[in-house]
Amino acid sequence: MTSSTVHALSPVLPPLAPSPPRHPAARLARLGTRAIGLTLTLGLAAACASMPDSVRAWRGGLRHATTVDGHQLAYVDRGPRDGEVILLLHGLPTSSQLYRQVIPDLVDAGYRVLAPDLIGYGASSKPGPGAAYDMKQQAVRLRAWLDQLGVARVTLVVHDIGGLVGWELLDADPSRVARLLVLNTTAYPTFDPPKEMKQLAGWMGRPMMTMMTSWLVGQDLTAAFIRDNTGDPARADWATIDGVWWSLREGTTRPMRQMARSFDLVKREFTRYQTALRGFDGPTSIVWGGRDRILRFDDTATAFARDLRVPAARVRRLDDAGHFVVLDHPEVVAAAVLELMGVATPTPASAARAGR
Repeated sequence: MTSSTVHALSPVLPPLAPSPPRHPAARLARLGTRAIGLTLTLGLAAACASMPDSVRAWRGGLRHATTVDGHQLAYVDRGPRDGEVILLLHGLPTSSQLYRQVIPDLVDAGYRVLAPDLIGYGASSKPGPGAAYDMKQQAVRLRAWLDQLGVARVTLVVHDIGGLVGWELLDADPSRVARLLVLNTTAYPTFDPPKEMKQLAGWMGRPMMTMMTSWLVGQDLTAAFIRDNTGDPARADWATIDGVWWSLREGTTRPMRQMARSFDLVKREFTRYQTALRGFDGPTSIVWGGRDRILRFDDTATAFARDLRVPAARVRRLDDAGHFVVLDHPEVVAAAVLELMGVATPTPASAARAGR
């Protein structure tokens, strides 16, 4: 109802009778009710301000290193120290936790698994906007970190912007990558950012960031985003959602907004990335969520298959999976990695963990 409508109706409304004096007991009861409501509200806020147990449990198993530019890098390091290394790179807005149902299968097969939280994500440092979130700088950090760990070669698994960081690594240090698994990422001009990211880049960006980090609606917004981008929303469990949401609260909105504002700059690097991809001659596989509305199989996965010369048998489209293909089918991702490693394996244990 508009204010003009209220004014139009007001002449026909009877005057309000004066309120009778309140009894002191009634006033006390009203104040007590308000106090209880305020206490409950503050209690809820305090509860939401505490790190969720699932996030605390995940982060408790992470290791930490200082990057070449002074930031703290959190990472998974599991499996035998002398095992062949599999490097898992997550995308936006996730973290190493994206792979939590994949990692055990790889470790059980005898491999050493490294999965960093890129700077700006997960439990890693989240500096202010700037060069810290440049894809080339992310790759510089990873190369130095791998050197610190004494890791010369890796089997590289990439998802989303983890692919952009991976292409920087491949371009700068191609001998570092022995094998490659590509999961719903891009290096091609057909990529068009989703409308939410375009909005994040504009005047709506700051209010959107406030809502994403809000204890009142942020968790639900995070859940809706992740579930909208999985083939089966039930696969996006609360442990995953809480991990992303808590990272947003800590500052992951910064690299997200910077990414939203720099898509044109990022796309200028795609020709260089494609050259690096065409020059790679190691074993490669592609696993793609066919329901990805932005990174479509016919536009993007086929371009990767062409440039990387991937045999048709190693290009797998999962028609019931979305952008977060790792959440939809961790068992397929794990099996694809092991196949690249030359391991013939039965259905991985991740299928049982995922309820398959």
